[in-house]
Amino acid sequence: MGTHTITLELPDELYQRLLEQAARSQRGIQSEAIALLATVLPPEPVLPVELEVRLRAMAAMPDDQLWRLARQRMPAAKANELSELNDKGQRQGLTAEERQRQHHLIQVADQVVLKRAEAAHLLKQRGHDISVLLKQPT
Repeated sequence: MGTHTITLELPDELYQRLLEQAARSQRGIQSEAIALLATVLPPEPVLPVELEVRLRAMAAMPDDQLWRLARQRMPAAKANELSELNDKGQRQGLTAEERQRQHHLIQVADQVVLKRAEAAHLLKQRGHDISVLLKQPT
């Protein structure tokens, strides 16, 4: 990873606050500025490539297909299984195999939510009233 140099003109008050913060953190002003920027500019979350491709492809879908995706839910059997694993995990703990299955089911649930959110976003961009989606149980 390379580095880049930038020059900033800071107002006196902000510069003084940065100096004071650097002193409190026992860092140099450059290190403090980098640390502060890193907290307000966190790294972008990385999605699996396959999921990112699927989400981008949704932009080309017709509205009726987006409405179906926006209303999609995790299959009931998988949702029930995840709920049971979560309950068991709180009561008595899970085996390694059960934790792995729980992790997989959480990923499935997350993907359903991401697809629903992207579909709703696209529908809203296209001028649809998506408030009906907010009234549906999750």
